[in-house]
Amino acid sequence: MAWFSGMALRITQGENENRGEVLELHDREITLGRAFGKGERAPGCLFFEEPTVSRTHAVLSWDDRRGRYAIRHQSKTNPTLVNGKPVERQLLEPGCSIQLGLLVLELIPWRETRRPSKPAAAPVRSAREALARANGADRGVLARRRRVAPR
Repeated sequence: MAWFSGMALRITQGENENRGEVLELHDREITLGRAFGKGERAPGCLFFEEPTVSRTHAVLSWDDRRGRYAIRHQSKTNPTLVNGKPVERQLLEPGCSIQLGLLVLELIPWRETRRPSKPAAAPVRSAREALARANGADRGVLARRRRVAPR
């Protein structure tokens, strides 16, 4: 079985089409950097299509003794910020914010990435509509129910 840190990164700012995406962290050392092409992948790397991120911007390293990641700044042009402060090397806490250029990531425990299995239901205006939706009724059936049982 492959090693898994139990942590993930959520994209919170930048890369608009990927905002909210969650990236599980399965390597002990992970290079964070800019992609040359769309969809670029490499083992032990997370690439982002954000021009303000350096090719090799920072490295995440798992600290076995402390059971969490540390980040090490690598870029010569843009800073690496943790919770808004520039860092060279920093031990990371769950919930912290990591900024690489204009890209902002949040370090989260993997269990927080789970989504409900069903999407939230649309708001219902009345009990009749709720019943109609539960029974898979279409607009015609709903209209007939309204005539039979006026408000």
